[in-house]
Amino acid sequence: AVPTVMARYSDNLHNGPLPLAQQAANEALAGVNNIGGYTCFINVKYANYASYGSYTIIGNHCFH
Repeated sequence: AVPTVMARYSDNLHNGPLPLAQQAANEALAGVNNIGGYTCFINVKYANYASYGSYTIIGNHCFH
């Protein structure tokens, strides 16, 4: 059976945050800005790069 969304979140909470997620959260709280002035983001699978004047990709997200 496919686990429900709540079951997956429960497992994640039980296991604690991943080190990379914890690092990203700590950096954000410290004021680190990895996306400059970009105000929008979209999954790279759905990004229309030709329509963006500029963009940056972090993980699976395109910030534009």
